[in-house]
Amino acid sequence: MVPLAQALAMAPLTVQLHDEIAESGGELGPRAVTKPRPFEARRFLGRAAVAWVERLSWDGPVAYVEAQYAGGAGMQSAVTWREGHVALGPVETKWREPLPTAAINRALCYLGAEKDGYADEFEAVGLNLRRETDDWFDEAPGLRTQPPRST
Repeated sequence: MVPLAQALAMAPLTVQLHDEIAESGGELGPRAVTKPRPFEARRFLGRAAVAWVERLSWDGPVAYVEAQYAGGAGMQSAVTWREGHVALGPVETKWREPLPTAAINRALCYLGAEKDGYADEFEAVGLNLRRETDDWFDEAPGLRTQPPRST
């Protein structure tokens, strides 16, 4: 896990982790919600990844956030879960949308993040410090790339 400000943490969902989750079937636990979810538009949010996140959300709220930008244009999307169920989203915003209503900021607010004098919640928790997902591995040596095992 990569620690962020305001007592939040992030698990970068890389291609490798996504593939490992998919191969494991999401390690469905006894409290997992197994209904299919319509998240096809989200890059890494396949059925196994959704099952994994749903299971994690029993321990506290979890958000999947995604941003894709090139040359200043792009989009953000976010979904949050609590106790195995979607609590917010999926939400998608285009690049011209005001920061307070941008998808990632909405998800961070749901998780309890506050601006605290920064431009937005994204900056306040430190997500602005890296541009590429793989760059976050420098912040957390030994970052776990395997999905947690069911108990």
